[in-house]
Amino acid sequence: MKGKEIVGFFARVVPEPIGAELEEQVYQPLVADRKRHGITIRGVTPNDPSLGWYRGRIKDLGYTIKFLDTKDYLVDASIEIGEDYVQIISHRYTQGIHIDNPDIANSMRQIFEMVWECRPE
Repeated sequence: MKGKEIVGFFARVVPEPIGAELEEQVYQPLVADRKRHGITIRGVTPNDPSLGWYRGRIKDLGYTIKFLDTKDYLVDASIEIGEDYVQIISHRYTQGIHIDNPDIANSMRQIFEMVWECRPE
């Protein structure tokens, strides 16, 4: 994925105490690794107070995020779409599924692009 883009429908942050542990052990290292490899992120996520850590760092991280009103979009699982894979992650239950399939990735990317174009900044 070096130099590529991941798009997605991202969840709010998991509540304490699970959230702090995931943040420190998983998300912060993942964010640093993506930045180091020039991987950009474009996505939609709820405009939830739990995302304060990310909101303050979005531009530094190379992310382009549209924050959606929580009355329209409030989710606890993320869908990340790469060039030839899709992963669905339930943060609260620390479970996920990774699907290596370019056809599924292409279908999900097209759905993402339709949503992206329809939502204001």
